Amino acid sequence: MGYDARSNAAIEAAVIRALATAEAKGWLAGAEEMQKEGVPFHVAARVMLYPSQRRATDRSGTAGH
Repeated sequence: MGYDARSNAAIEAAVIRALATAEAKGWLAGAEEMQKEGVPFHVAARVMLYPSQRRATDRSGTAGH
């Protein structure tokens, strides 16, 4: 499977938005947003379950995570 920078950027943007939602409304709301945005399940699970493995761009807007 090849690397698609546009797809990766869209997923990254969706994750960042969902993390902001999770911080404001709770983890379930963030997870639901990732699902609606089409974030692959394995990515959403990693982001939500393993905060220490998030990219620096994912962590920048999530104080306390």
